[in-house]
Amino acid sequence: MGGKKSRLSKFTEADKEVLVRIVKDAQRTKKAGSDGTFNEFVEKHAQTEKLKHTHDPNRHDWKTLVKFVESVLGKEEEEERKNENDDEEEDGEIEKEKTKTNATKTTSKEQSFEETISRHANWQKKNKKRQEWKVWHESCEDEKEKYGEEGSKANALWKLVNMCEESQQFDENYNRFPSHMDSWLRTSYRPGRWCVEKNVRPRMVAIDCEMCETTTDNKALCAVSAVDEDGNKLLDALVKPPDAIIDYRHEITGYTEADFKDVTLTLDEARAKLMRLLERGHVDDNDGEKEEGEKDKEKDVHGCILVGHSLSHDLRALRLDHRPVIDTSLLFSFKELPRATPALADLCQMILGYEMREKGSAHEAFADALTAMKVVEKVVETSIAKAEFILPAPERLLVLFEARRQTAKENRKNGTPDKKRKGNFDENSGKVTNRVAGRTLFIHRLPRGVKKEAIESIFENVIKTKLEKEDEGSHEVIKIETIKGKFEVETGENAQENERVSVFASSERSVVPASKHAPTTSAYVAFDSVKSARLAFERLHGALSIDALGRPQKKAKISKRFGFEKLICVRNDTITEKEEEQVAKVAEEKEKAPLAFPPSSAQKKKPRQRKPKTVSLPGDTK
Repeated sequence: MGGKKSRLSKFTEADKEVLVRIVKDAQRTKKAGSDGTFNEFVEKHAQTEKLKHTHDPNRHDWKTLVKFVESVLGKEEEEERKNENDDEEEDGEIEKEKTKTNATKTTSKEQSFEETISRHANWQKKNKKRQEWKVWHESCEDEKEKYGEEGSKANALWKLVNMCEESQQFDENYNRFPSHMDSWLRTSYRPGRWCVEKNVRPRMVAIDCEMCETTTDNKALCAVSAVDEDGNKLLDALVKPPDAIIDYRHEITGYTEADFKDVTLTLDEARAKLMRLLERGHVDDNDGEKEEGEKDKEKDVHGCILVGHSLSHDLRALRLDHRPVIDTSLLFSFKELPRATPALADLCQMILGYEMREKGSAHEAFADALTAMKVVEKVVETSIAKAEFILPAPERLLVLFEARRQTAKENRKNGTPDKKRKGNFDENSGKVTNRVAGRTLFIHRLPRGVKKEAIESIFENVIKTKLEKEDEGSHEVIKIETIKGKFEVETGENAQENERVSVFASSERSVVPASKHAPTTSAYVAFDSVKSARLAFERLHGALSIDALGRPQKKAKISKRFGFEKLICVRNDTITEKEEEQVAKVAEEKEKAPLAFPPSSAQKKKPRQRKPKTVSLPGDTK
């Protein structure tokens, strides 16, 4: 235990972030120490009475987190010693063999938790270095030093990389990869300024992936393709998911069960092939017989730019965290629909001047990767200064979005039920009506398994504190009447296997357990009046934004006591004429925002910094 304690003694208050992730990992895997699980541990060791009932590691002192981790390691070491003593006392070969097996399992668990601690600590160290590199890169005011010679291809590529990183969606799409998990791979990173300084020429590899639905993953990798700057096919392979496929999504991918009959390539093998592409620009199948030590070496992929359309989805399917990237979905937008993401087919038509695929035909990973590469090459050829990044929206989209907006507006105004929602029969009018129309808020990105109480907690501060006075006294203005949705269907180990739903696979109707659902869902929250619904949305903490159809929404959080951390979205379905004007004003401001290069969030000049002393550079003299 001494070695383990000495390792934990290196943690300080500055390492609380990594300690929180370690404890959360222990909570997910139900690790327990001498005083039980973390929830039981804080009831005995929390610093205040209030914290005894707080199970979020973020709320506790870093020393408390260290003590819990020590208790888990101590308990596992004690179990290991006990198994060793039992092994010495056992008589008979069969009993000895059983005891050895149990000891091996215990050791494996202990090593797994130790590996978890080491993995999180190493990830935090690399993440800190990545941030230092970013600060060093952004502090440079000399464009030539930062991007290279003006007019060169390298200069244009590094500027496109910077444009993607400065876009509003980049942080949510790329900075929140769970690459600290054991199943992910994170490449080493150097910014464009470093590559210019070290004379490392940037090279591009465009990739595209196709995804299917399995019993455990609704976006499982099933195909990957890669092309180089000249359009040469570097990789084009089908991938066998680890679990059974229940939906090949034939209408999108074009794949059927017969296509995967003889496929043996796994996700890890496909990712390894891609990594060799990033390192040297080609795949050598003989590289599979490397020495073990060589496999663990840091990947030298500096200067390799990954290109794609909505590339973050492909990287999530590959479980690969790589920088730098050029994501064409972040570079372009529509003038009339600033919140809409242009499709790759639209970019192909507008920029390259031809139809990407026939209408209704399935996607092809190689064709999509090649098109994304051609779009970037066209922008570089045109020059960034002359390229059009704000495009006119296609007529079909304008008609579609306007029709949807008008329909939603009429439904809210007249109380007409949505076609997708079941209404109630009104005996007076003889029509089906929606009795909650105009007084609902729509919540999406909800994690499955959440209870109604957790959804109510989103509005608990509004309901508890917001009171209005009338002549007769005080009463609560806001009251939730009902919450509708299938959000209580759980996922993971705690899901009820006997609760089943039907889904459509590629060829036949199949039934899967409720635990295999997509991880997120949605719900409608109906209030006692239109006024209550409007006040709830108005007083909900969060910046006002608009969705693709121009409807107002806010990001909010479920109360931490329910154990959910991800942000959810609350959309206002009770919009008034005044609110519609505010939303239009927000959209107009976004539309008028100039797309100048290089975009910068800081108005004042940043002090110039040299490269971080804490980060060693390849080729530097010792």
